[in-house]
Amino acid sequence: MTAEIGGSYYSISNGPGSGTGSLNISAPFSPNKTQLNIPIINNRSSVIFNVSYVFSSSNYFFSDGLLTIKELIDNEWKLSPNIQRFYNNYTVEFAYPQQWENLIVKRNNIDISSSVTIDTRNKIIILPNNTIWEYY
Repeated sequence: MTAEIGGSYYSISNGPGSGTGSLNISAPFSPNKTQLNIPIINNRSSVIFNVSYVFSSSNYFFSDGLLTIKELIDNEWKLSPNIQRFYNNYTVEFAYPQQWENLIVKRNNIDISSSVTIDTRNKIIILPNNTIWEYY
């Protein structure tokens, strides 16, 4: 079987169990602008299947920011990414540098650090769906 995404075709690999498979690709996708539709193509006239999936994407993006440097005090970074919630089941994960510590996450100048996951061991911040600003 193959999957078509953006006019390109990607092979679906057989999974470890009967009737399972996986699709791992690197394709451009913007969750704020694109509806992800993946037609599945097979060489049989009729196939019935159930789909469960895990979708993850990674990307580099640019963000406004401010760096404050003062003598005898640690540098302070303030990043201001523009993130808009597009779907109801949508989280954002940021990897951050090993050297960063004492992280605070704010939305509209309000500390929401207790509502997000700050994983200091793996150096990632996870913003769950309910912390992402919704525009309507």
